[in-house]
Amino acid sequence: MNENKWTGLSEDDFDAALAESLSDDPAEEISSKVTPWANAILLILLSLAFNLIAIDIFPFNLILPTASFSCGLLGWNSLRGANQAFRKGWILMLVRSAWYMLTVFMNMTIWDLSEHLSADVQFILSIVSVLLLLAQLVCLRDGIAAVQQEAGAEEDTKAVSVLILEYVILALLAFFAQDAAGALGLIMIIVIIAGLISVARLSHALDEAGYVITPAPISLSRKALLGIFLGALALGSLLCFLFFSRYPMKWEKRESSRSEEAAQISEDLLSLGFPEKVLADLSEEDIIACKGALSVMTFDSYYSTLRLDGMHRIAAAVVLSEKPRIWKVFYHTSLPDQEHYWGTEAMEIRPYDALGVFGFADEPRGYVLTGSGDETQIMQISSVKTIHYDQRHILNGMGAGWFSGNSCFFSFSLPNGYHDARICVSLTVHDAYHGIDFSWGDEAEWELTKKHLSGTFYIHQNSPWQYPVKSARSYQMTGGINKPFETCYLGGYFFPEELRSFPQPKED
Repeated sequence: MNENKWTGLSEDDFDAALAESLSDDPAEEISSKVTPWANAILLILLSLAFNLIAIDIFPFNLILPTASFSCGLLGWNSLRGANQAFRKGWILMLVRSAWYMLTVFMNMTIWDLSEHLSADVQFILSIVSVLLLLAQLVCLRDGIAAVQQEAGAEEDTKAVSVLILEYVILALLAFFAQDAAGALGLIMIIVIIAGLISVARLSHALDEAGYVITPAPISLSRKALLGIFLGALALGSLLCFLFFSRYPMKWEKRESSRSEEAAQISEDLLSLGFPEKVLADLSEEDIIACKGALSVMTFDSYYSTLRLDGMHRIAAAVVLSEKPRIWKVFYHTSLPDQEHYWGTEAMEIRPYDALGVFGFADEPRGYVLTGSGDETQIMQISSVKTIHYDQRHILNGMGAGWFSGNSCFFSFSLPNGYHDARICVSLTVHDAYHGIDFSWGDEAEWELTKKHLSGTFYIHQNSPWQYPVKSARSYQMTGGINKPFETCYLGGYFFPEELRSFPQPKED
């Protein structure tokens, strides 16, 4: 070709000449290979495959489901214009994606829906989630059948029908046969993977046969669709984490002055041996509640853990009455300073026996203090709950948990970069050791140990990085593989004074 022929042509002239040089219709062999069919089906199958992988370890428990929904959105979006069944599948994909986003947002908060929704409601929501996935698989089967019919071929969707049946069996195992869901579930997952491979082969056969689908009009590019989904997911998760992953804190300046009555009661308590450090932090209401104290018993201890090196705990029990025996019990905990902190704390108290609950004469209460002197700030602990839970199914480093019963939780958050933090909680207990005659000596001590399982625990959050986000209380009750928390057992039992006369074991 003479190069001079193109000299002086404009860009528009060049495009027109290039268009004239091309044939009107591309070769049939080429057009069949550029259909979006295979790519879309591959993305849908990848979505189902990612959905099968359940790794309850951060960040895999967030990355894998997100990858599943990302692939699903891209795949169904490409097929939505082919026929009515694929369009319904696309709508279901949008519904499931919105559901997933709401689930992630809730998991980025310390709100535990299990405390607000009954077990029946949670079960129904789980079933609805599974039904949406199964409905999508039905749409996939019907969509493939419609493509085959349009091409004039014999309908063959057995692979997808078998895949639907396999998912139904796996769901039934998860809901109604949890004891057998371990081994059988693993087998079913392997079977489902084989089913996914069968569907992939079916898709490849359709693609080789040249089945052409009509792509939906492009309103959003793949990058834009994926960017909107991931951007909304990331932004919503960040906002939920920043604003709802810790308890609201309402700090007030503490009043240092006390009434004459409180001052007199304070002197009486000090004369009975009440710890001065604890007394300095008590509210006037708690001090007045100790009016008429008969005796005081204390337990003082230090603890060293990863982030709580030097934690100081003082427990003090004030005997207010002998018949019936009533104690005003205080647990005072001083924490070492921490520059970077984000999360929740909890104090768990189990002042209960194995056969029943110790009676509370009033509602347990608590508060947190930071600073000292005139700079002391105080915050009332608003989340105080008595909860029944079973810890025996939880596996930890020492095996399964042992506790099952009622427990009192004080839940709160500390300021970021807290200094001189103290937690003071109090409860009034009556008839703590009913049914025990302390004149039995060693036998009484054995009965006391066997019957009463009292204990106090402090749960501290070491790291904010966890998914789903758990509060310290939720972690203590349910456990988990990720351990951004550490639990410290705070010993110390308050026995009647008669216990002090028990003979002590002799050293060898």
